[in-house]
Amino acid sequence: MDNKATKKKVKKATKKKVIKKKDKNTAMVVREQQITDPALLTKSKIDLIKRTVAKGSTDDELQMFLTVAARAGLDPFTKQIHLVKRWSKTENRDVATIQTGIDGYRATAEKTGKYGGSDDATFTFVEGQPKIPTSATVKVYKVMGDRTIEIRATAFWDEFSPTNEKLAFMWKKMPKLMLAKCAEALALRKAFPNVLSGIYTHEEMEQAEEEKNEKPDVLANSKAYIFRAKTFEELKEFEERIAKSKDINKKIKETLKDFCAERKEQLEILAEEAKQVVEAEIIETNQC
Repeated sequence: MDNKATKKKVKKATKKKVIKKKDKNTAMVVREQQITDPALLTKSKIDLIKRTVAKGSTDDELQMFLTVAARAGLDPFTKQIHLVKRWSKTENRDVATIQTGIDGYRATAEKTGKYGGSDDATFTFVEGQPKIPTSATVKVYKVMGDRTIEIRATAFWDEFSPTNEKLAFMWKKMPKLMLAKCAEALALRKAFPNVLSGIYTHEEMEQAEEEKNEKPDVLANSKAYIFRAKTFEELKEFEERIAKSKDINKKIKETLKDFCAERKEQLEILAEEAKQVVEAEIIETNQC
């Protein structure tokens, strides 16, 4: 009897231990699913995101990125979603854009439980030129209770096709596929704005990459401005603007500070020379 009782206790304890381990693993899975929640991220994970999929992001931009990623159910750690900084001529600064691939768009739409699929794209062409489409139209379907509605969107070649030769490689190789992806992304965003607004596909944003080449030379322009400063007040004002700027990196800031120090020495020399001239004029006047 004692042996049987002992075996029962061991079996019971083992069973309890297994259940406890299972619960622990379940809790770990839940935490992994919520990994994009900013409140659950450690500093090391935040630094990792800033070094990889959200390079150059400010704290506010990172917060926005993580919030959008969590809403869309996309995981930045597996590179399903990125934050890309691009120069904006309109705003005269780097602007953050959140991007994913068309597969990420489809997956996000599917998770809503209301995605009813899509049709193949239809195209229009310039007469006699059937290779390059002028537009692509895609219809997606959204399930609304007991009915399914059709939502369509059209993408135009001249609005999305990049002119930069390097970026245009895939657009020349598979023009219809690339434009169709843009049209599908537009349609999916119209159909599921709650989960897809604020996110763009890589294909939609390739034409925006060209603006990077049009970004002014910050270092050269700032250096010219610094050495045009005629007073210490002007120079001090520019130093304060450099310190507060979030659009230039640390290395450029240090270089600009060196330029400011050099210009300050020049202004001091000019001030000393002006002082000597004034003193000489005073002495000459007194002698007369």
